[in-house]
Amino acid sequence: MADALKDKLDKLTRLCAAFAVGDYDFLVRFLPCTPSEHAAGYFGLLEAFQDLLGAQVDLVEIGAIRNPFFKVEVDSNRILDMRRDGGLSLPNVA
Repeated sequence: MADALKDKLDKLTRLCAAFAVGDYDFLVRFLPCTPSEHAAGYFGLLEAFQDLLGAQVDLVEIGAIRNPFFKVEVDSNRILDMRRDGGLSLPNVA
């Protein structure tokens, strides 16, 4: 998955510039794991994304969103969808 993101970094950067993005927010869903594996995965991914992008990153776990208004807002503003198999969907950018 990290390789898929690296391959799309230029396009991702252009998207963020086009939409005047100041930081990066990622929705994530972790595979089932122990609490310690979850913590290691969460903070490891956070640090890796910040290192990769050179900017502030927020990770939001999809399953943790309880506010229905926030969920609608999040769902309507997604610009990237990455699957575990490395598939990545981005809107067209000129």
